[in-house]
Amino acid sequence: MPDIKTFFTEDEKMKINLAVTDAEKKTSAEIVPVLTDSSGGYDRAEDIFGLTLAILSVIVIWVLFQGIDSGAAWSTAENPALKYSLPFIVLTVIGAFIIGAAIAGKVWCARNIFCSRALMKHCVQQGAARAFHIHGLSKTQGATGIVIYISLFERMVHVFGDTAIAEKLSDADFEEVKDAIVSGLRSGKRGEGVCEGIRLCGEKLAAHFPIKEGDVDELSNELIIWEQNL
Repeated sequence: MPDIKTFFTEDEKMKINLAVTDAEKKTSAEIVPVLTDSSGGYDRAEDIFGLTLAILSVIVIWVLFQGIDSGAAWSTAENPALKYSLPFIVLTVIGAFIIGAAIAGKVWCARNIFCSRALMKHCVQQGAARAFHIHGLSKTQGATGIVIYISLFERMVHVFGDTAIAEKLSDADFEEVKDAIVSGLRSGKRGEGVCEGIRLCGEKLAAHFPIKEGDVDELSNELIIWEQNL
């Protein structure tokens, strides 16, 4: 998985900050972009990967190495002496499971194999809600805070707005915003994609929450790098 600290260049971060400033010149809403490493721990996926590795290890040992020891005595014609005993097999299963779970916990592509899109989408939505509250968006006057949440492990974007925004705009209204950001990330134009998403978000918000005279910028316009280490 990309390093969250270097995912955007300093120039891209500056352009993202300016994009927020420009968008908020047209709306009284507070837009906060958040970049995070992962939105869920996915412990079950780690366990499944560990179990899979344990099963494969036993199969490999049994098929390739658990041959008949020609020097050993036969108890019956059907039960030859085997090279590896049951305790050894059990220890192999335990060791492979622990190693597999540890690998899946560190290597995102290994864990990703056993994470369903539905589960990841749910975790991203929950992560956006956490970011919204943790980073102070719920404290804005008029309840017009909105977070543009980008989660690297899941490769997903979610837009989460406060109650006043939710009354006017649904999730479907922000699909264009999310698509612009995802398109930029996929094409390698990371900063441009996020800036375009912020611009579109600002336009949608301005239609319902236009800038007011004496409007105060309540929150920082800087991109938040939120490393959760889940």
